[in-house]
Amino acid sequence: MTTYDEHEILNEGLALHQRHQAKASKSKLGAKSQLDRFRSMFGISPVSVKRLFDDIVEGDVLQSPCMKRLLSALMWLKTYLTETQMSYISGHDMKTLRQYNWKYVNAIADLKVLKVRLFTINVYDCLVSSSHTSFL
Repeated sequence: MTTYDEHEILNEGLALHQRHQAKASKSKLGAKSQLDRFRSMFGISPVSVKRLFDDIVEGDVLQSPCMKRLLSALMWLKTYLTETQMSYISGHDMKTLRQYNWKYVNAIADLKVLKVRLFTINVYDCLVSSSHTSFL
C-alpha cells in the first residue's frame, strides 16, 4: 500500500486545483496561500486528508484506496461541481467519476460510524473502569 506525506497530498491537490482554474497561475505561491487554496478546493487540510486516507486504509472500508480518487471525492463534496465539470477536471468519464465519488463518500460515512462507535465504546469503558462508578 502506498503511503503519502502531507507535501505529496498538497501537491496532488494543487495539481487538481490548477486543472480547475481556467488560467493556472505561473507564480510561486507561499505556503499559506497553498494551504488556503487546498482548503478552498477540498474543505480540509492536507494533514487531515492524510489522516482520513490512513483511516480508510486501516479501517478496511475500501479495497485498494487511491489518493487521487479520495481527493476527487472531497473536491466534489466541497465544490459540488456538475459531473461534466468534474469529468473535465479529473480526466475521467462521468460514469467512472460518479462510481468512485460515491464509493469514497460512502467509505467516509462508514468510517464516521466506525470512529464514533469506537469512541463511544472507549468512553464507556473508561467510565465503567473508573473507581467512581456510583453515578452509572
